[in-house]
Amino acid sequence: MAAGAGARSRRGSPSSFFAVGVVVVAIAAPLAAVLWRAVHVDGSLTADALSRVLGSARTWRVLAVTVGQAAVSAVLTLAVGVPVAWVLARRRFRGRGLVRTVATVPFVLPSVVVGAAFASLLGSRGLVDLRGTWWLSLIHISEPTRLDARSRMPSS
Repeated sequence: MAAGAGARSRRGSPSSFFAVGVVVVAIAAPLAAVLWRAVHVDGSLTADALSRVLGSARTWRVLAVTVGQAAVSAVLTLAVGVPVAWVLARRRFRGRGLVRTVATVPFVLPSVVVGAAFASLLGSRGLVDLRGTWWLSLIHISEPTRLDARSRMPSS
C-alpha cells in the first residue's frame, strides 16, 4: 500500500468548522452577556465594578462550586456511561432496548424538563423528599424558590 493511501486529510471540512463555531458562540454569548451585566453599572463600564466582582469572595466560591460540580458530574458520567456503552455495544441481552431508550432520554428531552421531573419526583411533594440530604447535592436537584416583589424591596 502506498504511503498516505487512504489516509484522511488533517484539515477539517468547512462544515466541521461551522459546527465548532456554532458551539463556541452558543457557549460564549451567554457567558459574555452575564459578564457584561456584572461589570456594566448604570450605563457605563467601570473598573470599580470589575474589581468589585473579581475581588468578591462570593464570586470565587460560586466559581469553585460550579467547577467542582462539573468535575464530579463528568467523572460520574464517565464512570456510569462508559461501561453501559460498552455493554450495549458488545452484548445482546433481554431489556437491551429499554436500557438504550433510557440512555437516550437525556439527549432528547430538554434539561429543564428533566430537572422539573426530578424536582417533582424528589421534591417536597414528590414520592421521596431528599431536601436537606447529601443526595440532593449529588444529583444537583433543588426546589425552586419563589421571590415576590416585596421580598426584594428595601425595608423603610
